[in-house]
Amino acid sequence: MQYTVNIKLSARTLTGTLSGQNRGAVDWGWQGLIAHGCHSLVLIIDPCTSQTIQVLERHKANVVKVKWARENYHHSIGSPYSLRLASADIVGKIIVWDVATGAARCEIQEYTKPIQGKRLSCNKNWSAASLLKFT
Repeated sequence: MQYTVNIKLSARTLTGTLSGQNRGAVDWGWQGLIAHGCHSLVLIIDPCTSQTIQVLERHKANVVKVKWARENYHHSIGSPYSLRLASADIVGKIIVWDVATGAARCEIQEYTKPIQGKRLSCNKNWSAASLLKFT
């Protein structure tokens, strides 16, 4: 037996101007949120409503990579989830964000080496060493 489901979906557009350097700066997280670089900002979008729910402002240069932490488990009753995101800009600054508060939890900067890689690698614990693996 075959079933047909009719769903009417309206088209949604995520607005905002971008730099050419923001091209690869997008990641869709396990929790359903989209993070993307928009010039030197990182925008967190709820795709269900097409609304920006957080703007992360600490980079001084164009954001070239963003990556959600892979954590979808409870840490404790008082802090059930920690929405962490790493972002990297063109001059080499990497920031690990607490997305809920909009605060930077960690900043890493290599002043002599700009970000040139295609991928930000991370492990479950997001150690500083794993954040610096660019391929």
